[in-house]
Amino acid sequence: MLSLKKEFLMNKLKKEFIFLGTGTSEGVPRVSCLTNGLGCKVCNNAIKPNSKNRRHNTSALIKISSDDTTKNILIDAGKFFYQSAIKWFPKFNINKIDGVILTHAHQDAAGGFDDLRDWTNNTQTNIPIFLRNEDLEVVKKTFYYLVDTTKITSGGTVAKLSFNIIDDNFTMIEGEKLIHLKVNHGTNYFANGYRIDNLTYISDCSFIPDETMDKIYGSEIVILDALRSGKKHRSHYTLEEAIETAIKLNPKYVYFTDICHDIDHYETNKFLEKISAKTNIKMQIAFDGQKIKTMRNLPKVVANTMPNKKVAVKKFKTEKEAEKFIEEMTDVNIQEFWAKKEKDGEVVGWCLCRLSNTEPIFVMRAEAIDDENLFDCEDNNNNWVASGCICGNRDKEETEDLFAKFHANVPFVKQLTEQAMRKAEFPSVRGPFKYGNNHFPIQNFYLRKVIKDSEGNYTTSIVKTVYTNHQDTYAKDCKMSW
Repeated sequence: MLSLKKEFLMNKLKKEFIFLGTGTSEGVPRVSCLTNGLGCKVCNNAIKPNSKNRRHNTSALIKISSDDTTKNILIDAGKFFYQSAIKWFPKFNINKIDGVILTHAHQDAAGGFDDLRDWTNNTQTNIPIFLRNEDLEVVKKTFYYLVDTTKITSGGTVAKLSFNIIDDNFTMIEGEKLIHLKVNHGTNYFANGYRIDNLTYISDCSFIPDETMDKIYGSEIVILDALRSGKKHRSHYTLEEAIETAIKLNPKYVYFTDICHDIDHYETNKFLEKISAKTNIKMQIAFDGQKIKTMRNLPKVVANTMPNKKVAVKKFKTEKEAEKFIEEMTDVNIQEFWAKKEKDGEVVGWCLCRLSNTEPIFVMRAEAIDDENLFDCEDNNNNWVASGCICGNRDKEETEDLFAKFHANVPFVKQLTEQAMRKAEFPSVRGPFKYGNNHFPIQNFYLRKVIKDSEGNYTTSIVKTVYTNHQDTYAKDCKMSW
């Protein structure tokens, strides 16, 4: 039997999202508000110790910890980055930067690159920067000596940075997948947001294209730009626009960031409590130093080299066990569950359960090193039990035989799927989605119009929601039952 100690390793991770800054390019308080004698309420409150109205440039950090390692991924390093780091890095025990990913090249996002030298001169040899090619061109002009160190004119030290170009799809940083979310940051300018597991982060945005909205649907946590209330801005969401977008996305939690001095943290959160009660979406104004502890903790697959891997469906020994599992999954809105199987101190397989990205079903996947372990359905050691397969390089007879085993060993899959369909509201590209009593979708219907985007391409834009959670008119006459 193949030893998996080195080749197959799973490690449960702890993921935390930390707001290093939640303010605009000017920050809060504005110096002018403190000196003009006009009595700006928010700015004068912001100078008080521990005021949640005090906001540095919008920035965030993803902290990924396991039993033996910690990785820190920084999103943006703007003009106020150094002040943010001084305050929050010691508090959250952040002693290195494993990567910086840029949303765009404005100074409130990239103006702190020179300050990264404190780390590369004293803590680590290099910091990788991940950015779009158009943003690198801006950085070349602003920080030419960081990109081309041969142009250093003084004898002083500079940050040692390596620049990595990203595309429109996703970036892997220290084993973490960051899905790129292209958004308008003004009429003819674009910035990136990022989705990490069940969390979406969009800090600078005036419009989200439909294709980007499709990538966001299903997020449990959404962080959105919300510059100010009332008066529209050409390159940022207003609070009202951000709330409207949040309702369309229908996540569990929403945090608003990139906030100017027009919004008072305390008063606005009281208002958002009322909105939260009406929408069943918990919304709040974020604050500098806030930590989100609810990012999904996923298994870390360091290496997956098992030969002839097969996919399986988890089998529950009783219907009650299946029902209990579904209740636990839906009540706490967990989207992934995993377990590993061991024999003689070695991992011989693992099982993952998650909501499908495209269909209203639970997907139960398992992998094992051989058929014996994949189809060990009479396990008496309370290990997970699985069956089913993806057959890989097998002939027709072997395939048919394996699928016969699959169907014979999953008597509770039907019940499990039905339970999931009854109880869960499934994330989908259509927005909120669930099944009615006649097994027909209950979903939103939207009025759309065809528009030209900033690049001259035709696309569709949502005008308004025509029906919310609409069920077909014949459902009441349907005699079908679960």
